[in-house]
Amino acid sequence: SGGEATAAMGWAQQATRTALAMTAVGLCDKMMRITGSYTSEREQFDRPIATFQAVSHRVADCYIDVECLRLVTQQAASLIDQGRPAADAVSMAKIWCGDVAHRVSQAAQHCHGGTGVDRDYPLHRFCLMARQIELEAGNSARLTGELGESIAREYLASAG
Repeated sequence: SGGEATAAMGWAQQATRTALAMTAVGLCDKMMRITGSYTSEREQFDRPIATFQAVSHRVADCYIDVECLRLVTQQAASLIDQGRPAADAVSMAKIWCGDVAHRVSQAAQHCHGGTGVDRDYPLHRFCLMARQIELEAGNSARLTGELGESIAREYLASAG
């Protein structure tokens, strides 16, 4: 009760947001790998579309996004595990989670063309799940605002 309940709820919210971000890491990694495999097999003009610069750059951007998301999420999880203050790290992980889930989902569907939106193809379900995770437990816009307010409060408190 009281302050202990508030602290427990805060911890649960941080753990939930971090778990969603880590789920997004796996989900986005899978979408990226499906896209890499598909573009390596799909041919246009007698060569795999993965050899086209625009396609390879798009998948490379997905790889960078996934690895950045992995890093910030591991940082948040590590701070929670150590019992250290993790609110800002968790917010950053969830912000990255929403942004990366959106970008990777879009890139995967774009590189797949019409196949990407086929309800029988697994990518369709992954994209739906990515959208759910993007919006669950606070979207990126809201969390960016909250993080900015937190940073401003900390700055104003130290400036005195």
